[in-house]
Parts: sequence; structure tokens; C-alpha cells
Amino acid sequence: MKKFLSLILSLTMIFTLSSTALAADNTPKAITLTDEVLQSLTDEDLNNCYGYLLEYKKNNPNCTNEDLDRLATEFYIEAYNAHGHTPVPNSWYDDLLISASGMNPDELALSKKYPSDLAAVYSSAKIANNKASSRYNQGAYLGNQDAFRHAAWNALLICRFYALQKGDFAWCLTRTREWTTAHETGAPDDANLTAAQKKADYDMDILNNAAGRAAAETTYTSEALALEKVQYYVDNGFCKRIKTDAQMTYTYEQMLNDTWTLRPTNTVGKR
Repeated sequence: MKKFLSLILSLTMIFTLSSTALAADNTPKAITLTDEVLQSLTDEDLNNCYGYLLEYKKNNPNCTNEDLDRLATEFYIEAYNAHGHTPVPNSWYDDLLISASGMNPDELALSKKYPSDLAAVYSSAKIANNKASSRYNQGAYLGNQDAFRHAAWNALLICRFYALQKGDFAWCLTRTREWTTAHETGAPDDANLTAAQKKADYDMDILNNAAGRAAAETTYTSEALALEKVQYYVDNGFCKRIKTDAQMTYTYEQMLNDTWTLRPTNTVGKR
């Protein structure tokens, strides 16, 4: 009788613990690549995913871009389910160059269409942002640092697409243009700017993106060489900025009252 009662007690405890465990793990899990999943991805998530895809391609050279997309999708969903996150709405100036939560609608659409691209797009954006801020102490907006950041992003992205063996140089250039143009055309509107200022800002970014892609034409197999070429382009006026030398330390608010004109970049503002 005692053994029977002990068995009943043991089964009751097991059932109770199992029920508690199931109740504690009733958080809805993501199973598809939604905006929330994409915007929850951290720097670590996306850098790790790029490294994972790079290693996988090295060990499986015959895998297709569709295979990489499937692997990236699984990686993102697992990362989201592991840490979870509800994105906080961004202010107008937050963008993909700052965090994954800043992706505009066009970038989110491309992320769902080409999931494996995102790891390369974001990781190259972060490198470009970090390199720009480490090389320049002025001109983060509308200056030489701004120009370097955009050009470097495009050059590095071509390098990363090529490293993943997604296609030849022409393929990598075309896909890079698709992503970085979406970054510009899908950006939220800044109501503080005049129509002329908005056009100048847009034209500056588009031209600097193109300069970065041009810089990669002979350097796409080496990120270090690509960055050197971008620096040469900025130093020698192949890129565009809006600020004059005297305006390089001006704030955003100070620039609002001026006429914005595209001018060649130079070495002002370098550390």
C-alpha cells in the first residue's frame, strides 16, 4: 500500500512539474520572417549570421543562393525565439546604418525577398559606419564623413556579396545598387527640409553610393583595398558633400537655414 501511494505521489509531482514547465513556455514562437523578427535582430545576430553563411559556403561551395536564404531565415527566427523583442519605433533619422530596427519598408521587403543578403548588408553597413567615425571627427551629416560612410558601405557590400559567392562582380554590383538605393528611396520624409534641401541630400547619397561601387570595381576581392580606394575617392573629390569647410562643425539645426549645394569632398575633418 505504501509503495502504491508513493507511486501515485510521484506521478502527481511529475505531472504537476510538467504542467508548470509547459505553462512557463507558452510564449508564442515565430515561424515566419515577419517585420518584428527582422527588426529584433541585434548586431551580434547579424554578424554571427554572416560568419555562419560564409563558413557554410566555404564548406559547401555548390550550395545556391536559395540555400543561403533558407539558412539565414532559420537563423533569424531562432535568434528571435531565443531573445524575443518588440521593436521600438524610430525617430526619422534612425536608419539601417545604425541598427536593424531602423530598416525602412523597402529594406524590410528586400530582407524578406533575399534573407541571406541582410547579414551582408547590415554587417557591411556597421563596418562603414565605424570606419567613418574613426577616420573623421567632423561632417557626420552632409560632410566628408557622411560621404565616406555611404561610399564605404557600397564598396564593402560588393566585397561581402562576392565573398559569399552569390555571383560575379556584375551581379554583386547590381544587387548592392538595389539595396542601397532602397535605403535612400524608402527613407522617411524629413519635414524640416525644403524640397531643394531634400533633393540635394538625396542626390548626395545616391552619388556617393555610386562612387563606392565604382571603387570596388578593382578591389572587390579585398575589403581592406576597397576601403583604401574609397578613402582616395573622398580625399580627391570623387565623392560629394554639402557642407563647406567652414560649416563642417555646424549642427543639423544650423544647416537648415542655408542653401544646400553639392560640392566635391576633400580631406577636411579627418582625424
